[in-house]
Amino acid sequence: MKKIILSLLFPFLCFSQEKTIESFFQEYNYNCENYSVEDLYEFFGFDIEDDVTPALEAINSFCENGSESNKNEAINEVKQLKELLDSGILTQEEFDKKAAELKKIILGN
Repeated sequence: MKKIILSLLFPFLCFSQEKTIESFFQEYNYNCENYSVEDLYEFFGFDIEDDVTPALEAINSFCENGSESNKNEAINEVKQLKELLDSGILTQEEFDKKAAELKKIILGN
Protein backbone atom coordinates (compact mmCIF):
# COMPACT_ATOMS: atom_id res chain seq x y z
CA MET A 1 0.00 0.00 0.00
CA LYS A 2 2.84 2.40 0.89
CA LYS A 3 4.42 1.68 -2.51
CA ILE A 4 1.22 2.56 -4.37
CA ILE A 5 0.72 5.79 -2.43
CA LEU A 6 4.37 6.79 -2.89
CA SER A 7 4.14 5.95 -6.58
CA LEU A 8 1.16 8.25 -7.01
CA LEU A 9 2.58 11.06 -4.90
CA PHE A 10 6.21 10.98 -6.02
CA PRO A 11 5.95 13.56 -8.80
CA PHE A 12 4.03 15.93 -6.56
CA LEU A 13 6.41 15.49 -3.65
CA CYS A 14 9.41 16.20 -5.83
CA PHE A 15 7.99 19.20 -7.62
CA SER A 16 6.55 20.76 -4.48
CA GLN A 17 10.07 20.76 -3.04
CA GLU A 18 11.40 22.11 -6.33
CA LYS A 19 13.47 18.96 -6.70
CA THR A 20 12.97 17.56 -10.14
CA ILE A 21 14.56 14.75 -12.07
CA GLU A 22 16.21 17.40 -14.23
CA SER A 23 17.63 19.22 -11.20
CA PHE A 24 18.88 15.87 -9.84
CA PHE A 25 20.75 15.24 -13.09
CA GLN A 26 22.16 18.76 -13.14
CA GLU A 27 23.27 18.83 -9.51
CA TYR A 28 25.12 15.51 -9.77
CA ASN A 29 26.17 15.95 -13.39
CA TYR A 30 24.28 12.81 -14.41
CA ASN A 31 22.23 11.88 -17.45
CA CYS A 32 19.66 9.24 -18.33
CA GLU A 33 22.28 6.56 -18.94
CA ASN A 34 24.45 7.34 -15.93
CA TYR A 35 23.21 8.03 -12.40
CA SER A 36 23.64 6.65 -8.90
CA VAL A 37 20.72 5.25 -6.92
CA GLU A 38 22.56 6.21 -3.72
CA ASP A 39 22.64 9.84 -4.87
CA LEU A 40 18.96 9.53 -5.76
CA TYR A 41 18.26 8.57 -2.13
CA GLU A 42 20.27 11.52 -0.89
CA PHE A 43 18.85 14.11 -3.29
CA PHE A 44 15.19 13.29 -2.69
CA GLY A 45 15.64 12.54 1.02
CA PHE A 46 14.78 8.85 0.95
CA ASP A 47 15.70 6.58 3.82
CA ILE A 48 17.42 3.29 3.11
CA GLU A 49 14.23 1.33 3.86
CA ASP A 50 12.19 3.41 1.39
CA ASP A 51 11.19 1.87 -1.90
CA VAL A 52 12.60 4.07 -4.67
CA THR A 53 10.79 2.21 -7.46
CA PRO A 54 8.50 5.22 -8.07
CA ALA A 55 11.53 7.48 -8.37
CA LEU A 56 13.20 5.11 -10.82
CA GLU A 57 9.98 4.91 -12.83
CA ALA A 58 9.81 8.72 -12.87
CA ILE A 59 13.39 8.87 -14.15
CA ASN A 60 12.60 6.33 -16.87
CA SER A 61 9.51 8.29 -17.88
CA PHE A 62 11.47 11.54 -17.89
CA CYS A 63 14.20 10.02 -20.03
CA GLU A 64 11.74 8.48 -22.49
CA ASN A 65 9.36 11.42 -22.81
CA GLY A 66 11.16 14.50 -21.66
CA SER A 67 14.47 14.29 -23.44
CA GLU A 68 13.30 15.62 -26.82
CA SER A 69 11.47 18.58 -25.34
CA ASN A 70 14.48 19.29 -23.10
CA LYS A 71 16.70 19.34 -26.17
CA ASN A 72 14.42 21.81 -27.91
CA GLU A 73 14.28 24.01 -24.82
CA ALA A 74 18.07 23.91 -24.55
CA ILE A 75 18.48 24.86 -28.22
CA ASN A 76 16.14 27.82 -27.76
CA GLU A 77 17.98 28.90 -24.63
CA VAL A 78 21.31 28.84 -26.47
CA LYS A 79 19.79 31.08 -29.15
CA GLN A 80 18.55 33.50 -26.48
CA LEU A 81 21.93 33.49 -24.77
CA LYS A 82 23.61 34.23 -28.10
CA GLU A 83 21.38 37.27 -28.53
CA LEU A 84 22.32 38.45 -25.04
CA LEU A 85 25.98 37.91 -25.85
CA ASP A 86 25.70 39.82 -29.12
CA SER A 87 23.98 42.71 -27.38
CA GLY A 88 26.70 42.91 -24.73
CA ILE A 89 24.51 41.85 -21.80
CA LEU A 90 26.49 38.63 -21.28
CA THR A 91 30.23 38.23 -21.34
CA GLN A 92 31.83 35.55 -23.49
CA GLU A 93 32.78 33.67 -20.32
CA GLU A 94 29.19 33.70 -19.03
CA PHE A 95 27.90 32.55 -22.40
CA ASP A 96 30.47 29.76 -22.70
CA LYS A 97 29.72 28.42 -19.22
CA LYS A 98 25.95 28.20 -19.74
CA ALA A 99 26.29 27.03 -23.35
CA ALA A 100 28.48 24.13 -22.19
CA GLU A 101 25.77 23.01 -19.76
CA LEU A 102 23.11 23.25 -22.46
CA LYS A 103 25.28 21.40 -24.94
CA LYS A 104 25.24 18.39 -22.61
CA ILE A 105 21.45 18.39 -22.71
CA ILE A 106 21.34 18.80 -26.48
CA LEU A 107 23.84 16.02 -27.12
CA GLY A 108 22.46 13.79 -24.37
CA ASN A 109 25.72 13.63 -22.45
